[in-house]
Amino acid sequence: MIKKLNSHFSYNDDRGKIYGILNNFSIEEINFIDTHKGTIRGNHYHKKTTEIIFMIGGNVEVRYQGISKKGKLEGKGSIIVRKNDIFLIEPYIIHTFIAKEDSKWINALTVKHNPDNPDFYKINLT
Repeated sequence: MIKKLNSHFSYNDDRGKIYGILNNFSIEEINFIDTHKGTIRGNHYHKKTTEIIFMIGGNVEVRYQGISKKGKLEGKGSIIVRKNDIFLIEPYIIHTFIAKEDSKWINALTVKHNPDNPDFYKINLT
């Protein structure tokens, strides 16, 4: 449902660290998200867009559930994500983010958001 990804490389020396986040996706939009403890984001799914998330800091519970193209709810679960976690949300996965503490992440989208024809569909999992 939600797939945790591994860094494709990392490099450390006396200057610090380079942490490889993505190297195999075509990205059309990147967003920075700053979320306060106790707040909820998401409660939606996409029909075309894949999301890749890189956690900069914090602690977030991600609840998810599949939904078929006919609207039937499928398997569900949740994961906790923290700093340096990378995960992927595929189309037709309902996803809800619950911030357990102040949290920050980078959100990369394979399809640019179009406010006139958005590829997100609200549904509440909380």
